[in-house]
Amino acid sequence: MNISAFFKKNWIHCAILGSFLITMYAYFNVQFQGYGLQQHDVKQFKGMSNEIAYFREVAGEEPLWTNSMFGGMPAAQISVKHEGNIFKDVVTGFMKLFLPVTLLILATLPP
Repeated sequence: MNISAFFKKNWIHCAILGSFLITMYAYFNVQFQGYGLQQHDVKQFKGMSNEIAYFREVAGEEPLWTNSMFGGMPAAQISVKHEGNIFKDVVTGFMKLFLPVTLLILATLPP
């Protein structure tokens, strides 16, 4: 199939897709640069997991208990790193790549 014939036949689809990509870039440009909303629960997690991260760094092993919350609690409730967890990396990469696009598509759907 000839490319010019394809664009002559489907020019409206290409124009709509192009306008969608331009709109998405205009609205989510800041997020693509690494900025985002400051979330209270994420800040709380960083504070709670500070002792666990320090123990990991110093001892070189995974802590199973922490005294940073409620006078002691299992570290599995806050932050545990499991060896060989490939699924987490795949899901995190997928969410960072496609979440803005998914949100824009969902926002344009009728109620």
